[in-house]
Amino acid sequence: MKYNILALLVILCLGCGESKKEVKSAMDDKPDQVRLMTLDPGHFHAALVQKTMYKGVDSTIYVFAPEGPEVNDFLNKIESYNTRSENPTHWKVDSYFGADYLEKMIAQKPGMSW
Repeated sequence: MKYNILALLVILCLGCGESKKEVKSAMDDKPDQVRLMTLDPGHFHAALVQKTMYKGVDSTIYVFAPEGPEVNDFLNKIESYNTRSENPTHWKVDSYFGADYLEKMIAQKPGMSW
């Protein structure tokens, strides 16, 4: 529940003060692609959405987290999906690890598309 509230607050904060023109220019390379961001994956369910590739979803996953076993487990699951023999995925991971991972995600805004 607290992560849902945090995610909502982050989304609301990211929308404040950002002009549509500035955000659109950042998405011009893939204007119709949905981008996936993962913030501090702490449970194996976080990687389940990457078991399959989806039309209209950018193949790059943006991960922001503190270093530790949870994020390592998440990344290992993504790698296992990419290297499995039957129906492998082709996710690319763009990751940031550090104590300031939330601030970095807010500053970078890789998922913004409006």
